[in-house]
Amino acid sequence: MLNISHGKLAKKIVDYLENEEICMNELQLKRVKIDIQKMIVDASCGLTYKAFFDGGATPNPGQMKIGGYIEEPNGKRIYEYSTSIGYGTNNEAEYSSLLYVCKELVFREIWQVRIHGDSSLVVNQVTGVYKAKHAKMVQLRDEVREVLKKVNQWEIVHIPRLQNKKADALT
Repeated sequence: MLNISHGKLAKKIVDYLENEEICMNELQLKRVKIDIQKMIVDASCGLTYKAFFDGGATPNPGQMKIGGYIEEPNGKRIYEYSTSIGYGTNNEAEYSSLLYVCKELVFREIWQVRIHGDSSLVVNQVTGVYKAKHAKMVQLRDEVREVLKKVNQWEIVHIPRLQNKKADALT
């Protein structure tokens, strides 16, 4: 079994193709990389990474803190974050935390993930169940969606606060 993320494996294959001087233009190479990533995800037999996020402001509005983490399919925590990010509302902190973990997923080339958060507002706005009305929420939702376009398979789910204790402890 290879100890390498799906994205890194796909990159190694594409790097190999580039170094072997196979005649492909940049667009063809990009398509091959996407196809390889999709094949690896399909072959993973449902092995999905998990990401958890949380955020809050004290008072509301007030100083925002965000926290969360990423787990491998076997449950091993491979990344966590906890930081203060300035002044704002609880909802801005929740969105900022989600954006932070999504960017880390892309950086780590994790292409199949289930994202968990206890903010029903954020989860339902990202999925389109709720409409984002305030300009700041629209901006943050759009940023999250843009980053998630780079992830092959993702799902975001609302979980009760009690199931998000570990992320909450990081805020």
